[in-house]
Amino acid sequence: MADIDNKAPDEPVWLTYQQAADRLGLPTAAAARAKARRAGWPKRSWGNAGEVAIGVPPSLLVARTPPAAEPPAPVPVAQPQPDTTAVDALRAELAAVRADLAREVTDRRTLQRQADALRERLAGVEVAAAEANATARAERDRRQAAEAARDDAQARLDKALEAARRPWWRRIL
Repeated sequence: MADIDNKAPDEPVWLTYQQAADRLGLPTAAAARAKARRAGWPKRSWGNAGEVAIGVPPSLLVARTPPAAEPPAPVPVAQPQPDTTAVDALRAELAAVRADLAREVTDRRTLQRQADALRERLAGVEVAAAEANATARAERDRRQAAEAARDDAQARLDKALEAARRPWWRRIL
């Protein structure tokens, strides 16, 4: 699509977005599209496939021809030697951590058994407390009944005493 030959120096060169990106040194076709839109370069499309060409000023193409780049020479990579002291130290640390874990698991199981025993004792104490509360309520009810009976008896005795203290002639009338 690019045709630079037989053109006047001020006529644009028609390139696709990817060709323009390559010739202008842009990273992607989208960058070429954005540059064309910002600069107001003309564009034309052809065919039913929606292919688009942009008119790039020839002065930019000459000024920005990318230099041929040589691929970098491969750098030899030395294979690392295994550090057995670090591996041994890590294994020792792992063994210590496993021992600590086993000790913690044992401690947790012991504490779990103690907590279960304490829960059972608490349940027994709660039953005893409920029985004590029931006994206290029964005693309170019995005391209140006794006090009511005493008050009733006291009232009857007071009435009988009052009747006994009246003179004989008032008792007749």
